[in-house]
Amino acid sequence: MAQGKAVLAGCAELLKQTGQPDAQLLQKHGALDEILAELGEVRLMVLGRRGTQNQVGSHLESVIRLQKNPVLIVPETFTPPARVMFAYDGSSESRKNLTRLTVSPLLHGLSCHIVMVNGDMSALQDAQAVLQEAGITTETRLLEDESVTGALCRYADAHDIDLTVMGACGHSRLRRFFIGSHTTEMLSESRQPLLMLR
Repeated sequence: MAQGKAVLAGCAELLKQTGQPDAQLLQKHGALDEILAELGEVRLMVLGRRGTQNQVGSHLESVIRLQKNPVLIVPETFTPPARVMFAYDGSSESRKNLTRLTVSPLLHGLSCHIVMVNGDMSALQDAQAVLQEAGITTETRLLEDESVTGALCRYADAHDIDLTVMGACGHSRLRRFFIGSHTTEMLSESRQPLLMLR
């Protein structure tokens, strides 16, 4: 409990240094679903990637699945992003998330890479047009690879991407059971902060 309070105090101090003095500190104990329900409406939840026992925190994927709002997963060190990669799959959910970003200040002033793996070039060009109409500078890349996660991670590393934005847990439960989810793989493999949109 003391360690949790120390972590929260450190986070509050960092926020104060960046001009956000009114951080609300909250430490809860209990069942994860009950805690998230008590939090109510949260615009963005920020979580550390590492747990005390393993590389990816044990509750991380559960929080992402239970949370209805965006979740930012950060590594131990975080720097403000200059280059953002949006992992685009052409689905209606992915298009909705892309459109949401046009009204958010997140991408403005940043270099945005829209990356699609094993997809359709016309869908990728449509996505680029959406961001360009909003005044967001974009690059697009269509990749072919057996591993969606591997392709995205290699692209992010090769292009010095500071933040990856993607939809969270978009596949059906049956498909996730048999072949896993890209969300789970990205949590495990990516070295950059991940913004998971719901």
